[in-house]
Amino acid sequence: MDRHLEKMQGKRSPSPLARFLRKLPGKRSLPSRKSKTGKPFRLALTFDDGPDPRYTPALLDLLAAAEVKATFFVMAPKAEALPELTARMKAEGHAIGLHGTDHRSLLRLGPAATEKIFRQGTKQLRKAGCPSPSWYRPPYGRVNPFVFPQLKRHGMRLLLWDVMVQDWRADATPELLLRKLRRRCRDGAVICLHDAGEGRAAEGAPLKMMEALRRFLPEMKARGCRFVLPEELNRQEG
Repeated sequence: MDRHLEKMQGKRSPSPLARFLRKLPGKRSLPSRKSKTGKPFRLALTFDDGPDPRYTPALLDLLAAAEVKATFFVMAPKAEALPELTARMKAEGHAIGLHGTDHRSLLRLGPAATEKIFRQGTKQLRKAGCPSPSWYRPPYGRVNPFVFPQLKRHGMRLLLWDVMVQDWRADATPELLLRKLRRRCRDGAVICLHDAGEGRAAEGAPLKMMEALRRFLPEMKARGCRFVLPEELNRQEG
């Protein structure tokens, strides 16, 4: 949640991460934000850093009322400690991906430390009832070269995002978040929000995010938008 993330928004030159990914074998790129004019929107809603017993249950209620499915990139120790929430996510049709075992950037980690994150994280998710997560999102969207062998080993795919609205900030308001979502979303975009309220997040930040979603979800559905899981977007990032 730093300036690196905000640079991924808007029309700027490719980030160091984008250049790094493009040099690797195969098709690995940052998400496209191109609009498909005249066709119904498809958006993938994702949430990082949970589960959080203060906010995730209310978020699941909101998504159920709106009949929207999402992907939760969970912190594995939290998921292990709150198996009832991961069980509810699965039962209600949401996808669960790995976000890590803590929120350290991977940029300074070597192969052994990176391998430990995947090994320990997948073990904790198995204990939480999620034996085969399909998706991985690194903290801050930062990867190192040792991530890709681990993705292959554990059968995961990398998923970053197109839309980040800085919903963790103290100065965020529901109205500001709603304006950002309206302005930045394009057909096929992956939206990254946060359902946990500790660390760098301002106290109560997920409540503001949920208030914005209460207006954004029905508004977009009224325009013909479909909220889908990432596999329906046919993304190929890693």
